[in-house]
Amino acid sequence: MYQKNLDGKYLKIVISPSFDNIEKICQDAEDFSCKNGFNNILFEIQLGIREILTNAIRHGCKSDVNKQIEFKMERNKGFVHISSKDGGDGFDWQKEQKKNSADLLENGRGMKILKTYFDRIQYNESGNEITITKKINDN
Repeated sequence: MYQKNLDGKYLKIVISPSFDNIEKICQDAEDFSCKNGFNNILFEIQLGIREILTNAIRHGCKSDVNKQIEFKMERNKGFVHISSKDGGDGFDWQKEQKKNSADLLENGRGMKILKTYFDRIQYNESGNEITITKKINDN
């Protein structure tokens, strides 16, 4: 499944948890970024998208094709907000944030990557939704 809704400064896509859909979303995000004038940060955007969607598919939905992932990308007041919400139970993101580098051999490196490239990272209380935010030049 791949259902896309594009409305000017807002992109929403609902997908089945398939890794093939990540590349489709990255292409739609590239088109959206170009149309909205922030393709200069495309590397960071696509890196973030790949990371949050990979986690949603692998850890959130556990590749269960009966679950869905809702992806959103929005340009708003000098920022681009990218979010992913999966049909999983979530995770203890507060515990994960407290891990040190030695603990990141197997899991958790993605959070470090996101912190490096994005200005803000937010989770919902249950941990099945993430929003990453990047400052852009708002012309």
